[in-house]
Amino acid sequence: MLSFNSAIDTYLLTIPQTVSALTTLFLVMAMHPEVQKRAQADIDRVAPNRLPTLDDYNSLPYVRAIVQEILRWAPVAPLGKPSTSPICIY
Repeated sequence: MLSFNSAIDTYLLTIPQTVSALTTLFLVMAMHPEVQKRAQADIDRVAPNRLPTLDDYNSLPYVRAIVQEILRWAPVAPLGKPSTSPICIY
């Protein structure tokens, strides 16, 4: 079981990653308004008179693709391991 302090630490450690992903999302949406319009149409199709919930996530293929692409395009954490070779070959 997590202690109170480790739960707070875990929460606080996720804030920069969330901010980074959202910043990238806003930047990409500002640069590509046609993607934003298509995502809005996808949301309006599933939830026309309400905000979408997590239950709607599987019904939003375009929004899911945007989320996956944002995390692929600008990962919030390094995904590769550093080279351990003493010789650098370029």
